[in-house]
Amino acid sequence: MTRLFSISVAMGLLLSPEALTVAGNATGRAGHGFVGFVLLAGLAHLLVSRTYERAFTLYPGPSGEARFIRKAFGAIAAVVSAVCARVTMAVCASTALLATAGYVFNEVFLYWFPNLGFSFCLLGFLLLLNLLGKNAAAIGQLFFVGLAAGGLLLLSLVGFLEWGNPPPAIPQAPTPLAHMPEAGLACLLLFVGFDLAGFSGKTEHHSARAMMAAILLAGLVFCCWGSVSLRFVPAGKLAHTSIPYVKVARTMLGQWGRIWMGLIILSGASAAVNALLMAVSRMMTAMAADGLLPPFLAKGRGHATIAFFMLAAAVAAMMGLGMAGEPILETYMKAGTWFWLLHYAVIQGALLATMARLGPGAGIQKEAGDWVLSISGLAAMVSAAIAMILLEKDWSLLGPVIVLLAMGLFLAAFWIFFSSKKGWLTQS
Repeated sequence: MTRLFSISVAMGLLLSPEALTVAGNATGRAGHGFVGFVLLAGLAHLLVSRTYERAFTLYPGPSGEARFIRKAFGAIAAVVSAVCARVTMAVCASTALLATAGYVFNEVFLYWFPNLGFSFCLLGFLLLLNLLGKNAAAIGQLFFVGLAAGGLLLLSLVGFLEWGNPPPAIPQAPTPLAHMPEAGLACLLLFVGFDLAGFSGKTEHHSARAMMAAILLAGLVFCCWGSVSLRFVPAGKLAHTSIPYVKVARTMLGQWGRIWMGLIILSGASAAVNALLMAVSRMMTAMAADGLLPPFLAKGRGHATIAFFMLAAAVAAMMGLGMAGEPILETYMKAGTWFWLLHYAVIQGALLATMARLGPGAGIQKEAGDWVLSISGLAAMVSAAIAMILLEKDWSLLGPVIVLLAMGLFLAAFWIFFSSKKGWLTQS
């Protein structure tokens, strides 16, 4: 049960409506080369998950990741790297995902029910689920992920076997090479968030293996769904629509496909928001216990921590202020994703620094292959982060990245200094 729960947390963000949009657009840009890009992207993220396994070997427990980075690069790096990525995404992505769920519920199921009303109801339901205890939250997460992943795989099977409408005759035009960099980057972004499994329970070897299992399973889902999508919808339409998954499902099964996909989207949004709020609140609690964040965040028990309520309140405030659907929200989500890629690079760099520092028999391997794989993973994540900046034609991503980095550095430096003076900062 614990292993399955960890896998479901790792897959939460990977099956979100945003991820399905990115996957659909990338399929349209890359054509049948999409499967190859997914395999390469999955391999790059498997290298990062391998690093997590080594980190948890040296520093077991929910604070292992922060202690690993802190030992290599200092406390400020540990705070900025994790908080700028995950807290930003927990608030911004959850707001956007809940808004998407409200829109889908209104458009597909009940036209008279207000979008925002359903978004608040879903947030309240997830909060209640976590208040009922760890087991209730785990069962809910398993259900959400199972319905989303199973629904996509079953819908893919329907498309492959042509149990619904026959696929239309679509001329196979060659894929423009100019679209390949964007498609490759998009595929790398598809797997961001698998590391949330590290905060799903016991953060030992089983969490790292749950990350690997989630990457492989998500890769299978993306490859199957991408291949079916190209059979039913022209690549050009997939590349330029904000709802590629709906277009494919409707072409396959008509109104029933629309309803089926509506259930998948609601399940995927619930899985992603639940995983973000659970895992990020647990991360904040663990860091607070080590003095890296204010100690009041460490109060509470199970999943119903003060950090969880703070994140949920921030999401509710964002929706109440009308931020859902605003372009600025999407920009800050991209900035959070950028910091998450940077966080993976920092993890890889921490492993390299640790291998250089530790002697033989210190609990971590130092073979030549480890150096090659770690450097390869580091290069992949740094390249993806650079590509995210360069591929934004108007450089709109650079501003939020600088703002978040400046705020993170200032607040982290202030808190680490204050925490050290108070004696709250534990020894790494």
